[in-house]
Amino acid sequence: MMKTPWAAVLIVTGFMVLTIPSWVSLLSEPEYAPYSTFLIILAVVYGITTIASAFLVNLRRAAALRITAVILVGSLGLILVVLLGAGSAPIFAPALCLMLVLLPRVPGIVTAMVGLLVLGVVSFVEGVAHENVPNFVMLLSVAIATVLVLQLVEVNEQLVDAKDAIADMAVLRERERVSRDLHDVLGRSATTIALKARLSAELLSRSDHRRALAEVEDINRLASTISRDTRDAVRNLRQTTLDAELLAAEATAHAAGIRLDIHRMGIPEPRDEPVLAMVIRESVTNAVRHANASLISITVEASGVEIADDGHGGSVIEGEGIRGMKDRICACGGTLSVDSGQNQGTVVTARLP
Repeated sequence: MMKTPWAAVLIVTGFMVLTIPSWVSLLSEPEYAPYSTFLIILAVVYGITTIASAFLVNLRRAAALRITAVILVGSLGLILVVLLGAGSAPIFAPALCLMLVLLPRVPGIVTAMVGLLVLGVVSFVEGVAHENVPNFVMLLSVAIATVLVLQLVEVNEQLVDAKDAIADMAVLRERERVSRDLHDVLGRSATTIALKARLSAELLSRSDHRRALAEVEDINRLASTISRDTRDAVRNLRQTTLDAELLAAEATAHAAGIRLDIHRMGIPEPRDEPVLAMVIRESVTNAVRHANASLISITVEASGVEIADDGHGGSVIEGEGIRGMKDRICACGGTLSVDSGQNQGTVVTARLP
């Protein structure tokens, strides 16, 4: 079942629009002229009911409501075909589509086939089964196309879920690594300090000042070591890998409804990854917050990165973010440029030696 109703609504609406020529053709026939107002009302009710029913696709605990909607719309479509004649079978396409959208895959296909069978019986009774073969081929094509589109939407949603799961796993692994690092840095040394502090207290209580002083000096040395190791651990935590930053950029762009394209043309040196990751983070953040962009493109090369967006652009104002990027890149012996024109987007390019 789809997570969002909009794909279902678009699919159903698309097939509803395709029935407009059939309605126009029917209303232009002389035999239906006296009932044109009634038919227009029926067409509007049929269309609104069908499209509104598509919004039920992802409602929880609404299976009975979805089944009711399928029965209502399917019955309305069949009644219209019976009233207007088997030649009007194409107007059943939206109802057929709704059956496949609202019901689980197998029940939806079975229900759609039952609907087609009923239409076949109507055509046979009216003696126009042979003439209606093209209409049945069209309706069968609608059913197949709907199933394929639904499958595509579901696969795309599964890919999005997989990306989110990968990002969550990356965060979890990072947390576990932080936990291990902090345990390695603080655990043993803190235990040793506690033992030596207790020993120092015992030595002082026995007036063994020389040994107590030696233990205190060891405590001071261990405390200095912990401080240094903690700073190193924090420094390592700040050095985000390029892959982790690209995953974070994808999550940020997805949350903002912005398309993100990543092009890997090369692999930077591991020592350059932290600073390039920082450039990607700042540039993507700026594009999401200020550029009003619909597309962000990240190109990763062995010598640097390029981040381009299709936002409104304009004059470049060097705030703390851009200055910070330039300082970090220049400190590594590289260059950073920001090109932006009015309504021409922005391109941030970082190059390292």
